[in-house]
Amino acid sequence: MAAAVAPGSVGKVVVEILSELSGDADPGDRTEPSPEGKRGTTMVKRILVPLDGTPENEDVLPVVEDLARGAGANVRLLHVGPWPETVQAVDGRVLAYADQRVEALTTRCENYLGRVADRLGGLPVERAVRFGEAAEQILEDATAWAADLVMIFHAQPAGRWRASLAEQLQRKSDRTLLIYQPPPGAAAGPRDPASGCDECP
Repeated sequence: MAAAVAPGSVGKVVVEILSELSGDADPGDRTEPSPEGKRGTTMVKRILVPLDGTPENEDVLPVVEDLARGAGANVRLLHVGPWPETVQAVDGRVLAYADQRVEALTTRCENYLGRVADRLGGLPVERAVRFGEAAEQILEDATAWAADLVMIFHAQPAGRWRASLAEQLQRKSDRTLLIYQPPPGAAAGPRDPASGCDECP
């Protein structure tokens, strides 16, 4: 299931999300039984939040924080970058091997996600860094972590990820997907000075 919401009051957006998630669930889903023994509202206990390292992508954070706090959910911040290549000088000398660059980039991206986690008001937050094709890695991480909800930011023009990311996830994911999409021309609010990660691929 996918839902698209635009920002307004954060509380209003969260109510819309919870409304989208209510109703009968598939037998394999986590759900909260009603007193009559029937399944009711889907329990959102694991929220996966892919971030591409751009400040605009972080506009989803207030909604993530409010939803996670209200549901008592854990949050997992994920950054996906392309596989780095070995760097060579013009004369063919190797300046940096791919595995060395993976290690360095992973550390930089984990530090970035740590700064983002600090802005989530003490919520339980995990961090993960993957390399490869964005949609594929997001889906793999969502499955491996057993995410109940994947929450992404999507706007035009797109950030570092391709504009088709949301569409790819909608087609391929068996997880509940929430697309946070600001209206065209919406003015961005004041940004945290530490927003974004110029060193993240």
